[in-house]
Amino acid sequence: MKQQTSIIFKAEQKERLQELFILNSMKQDELQRIYKLASAISGVDKVEFQLFDEEFDWYTAKTPYNQKANHGALSLSKHLLAKRKIQLEVEDLHTHPDFVFEKHFVAKDNLRYYFGTALKSEVGHYLGVLCVYHDKPLTLTTNQKEGFEALVDQIWQAVALKKAKKSVIAICEKKEAKLKGLHQELHSFTQELIAPTLRLKTAIDTFSKENGHLDPYLDTWVRDITKNANTLNHTLGGMLDHILYNTTPIDYRNFNLKDLIAKTKSKVDPNNNLTLVSEETEEEVYLFEKGLEFLFTNLFSNSVLDTRNGRYCKISYQKTETHHQIFYSDCGPNIKEHYPDQIFQMFYTRKNETCNQRAFGLATAKCLAERMNGSISIIEPVAKNSLTFKLQLPVI
Repeated sequence: MKQQTSIIFKAEQKERLQELFILNSMKQDELQRIYKLASAISGVDKVEFQLFDEEFDWYTAKTPYNQKANHGALSLSKHLLAKRKIQLEVEDLHTHPDFVFEKHFVAKDNLRYYFGTALKSEVGHYLGVLCVYHDKPLTLTTNQKEGFEALVDQIWQAVALKKAKKSVIAICEKKEAKLKGLHQELHSFTQELIAPTLRLKTAIDTFSKENGHLDPYLDTWVRDITKNANTLNHTLGGMLDHILYNTTPIDYRNFNLKDLIAKTKSKVDPNNNLTLVSEETEEEVYLFEKGLEFLFTNLFSNSVLDTRNGRYCKISYQKTETHHQIFYSDCGPNIKEHYPDQIFQMFYTRKNETCNQRAFGLATAKCLAERMNGSISIIEPVAKNSLTFKLQLPVI
């Protein structure tokens, strides 16, 4: 029984520390909104966002524009938390009968009025106080006090969202690690399947060179097995990439679009066989960088398969009030004029094409765009013998 109680206590302590950490790591713009709302509700411009540990051995007081913390307000906030109250109002510290020992703060910290609302979590942890104070006696109305409670509720909603986000990220990271491990296992497995076939093919090729004769049936059989083994490898890889990119947490950040395009193309096309025309892409964008890198990788990979006869690709960027729009055109004499919508379906290949990794890339790209609340589609060709994709993503 003692052991079970100890486990519960440790779990509660862990949750308390997690909540305290989230509150303490709130960004400055979040805190500024809280200060402004607290000031607007109370009509008082002296605001503090105070956090304490359970034994009051540690505390921090966050103030607008890094103003000096008020020790009198901190003392009254400790009293509020120690008594496990939700709110405390001291209309005039100079005359209040319950705070005899705190009266020296009247002169020392120019403190007469104090109102605080406890930051009490849903599970009952008292972690801090949102308070206002003034150098003159005051009193707040019932509506103002209720407004403070509503503001604190908003703070806890933000904490809950951050806790949920951390949990989702942790789950996705575990899934991602498992998927990577599975990918490696399957890759090793397919290599084991392919290796004997390749050894057999090498032996037969050597025999053919030395003897100048090889049974055509045997040669065809070996080539078919090699082809099927490679197809299996591509298929498994495509499936795992599809799962991986659609479980990876969406992480938005600022980056230069042109730099990302150049970096991705150099990876896919190290010999620079594919001509790239880039227009209006020298932009700082706030998007999911890894997601866009995958999309460009897939599109470049398809384009670089055939760079004969002047094939090239063109990328342009536009931004509206609500959306980022990226256009990718694959141009060349071998490009067909009509492509069906099924091109975004998994396992879809056009006539006379084999099912390989390309049968997954656009399906994965479509799911990834939708995860970012956007879309990818084929639009009317910008020129003859061209295929144009339009990627549309919302402005965050």
